[in-house]
Amino acid sequence: MLKIAPKKTFVCQVNLHVPGEIEPGKINITFNFLDREKVIDWQKTFAKRPINEGLEEVINAWDGVFSEDDQPVPYSPENLKKLLIAYHSAGDEITQAYLRELVGARRKN
Repeated sequence: MLKIAPKKTFVCQVNLHVPGEIEPGKINITFNFLDREKVIDWQKTFAKRPINEGLEEVINAWDGVFSEDDQPVPYSPENLKKLLIAYHSAGDEITQAYLRELVGARRKN
């Protein structure tokens, strides 16, 4: 069944490059749904500001991020910034996963 109004949030697995590791780090991010017009506006302003600010608008929560002592790290704008500083490609990988999920593009295995 297809509802005329999509859910306000959706969960997407995001693979993040981890230097020195063969397998990517996998986290689940709950994103906020933006309709076509809003996502176009979001993209127009995205490159004009720090990447963490743009992602804060579309990230609602995450699961699978842990501290050095293996404790879950809850999503917050501050923790997002720490993640983006620690993992150089994370911002682009998160952004690409979000946009891919919005348009329904799936990578083949």
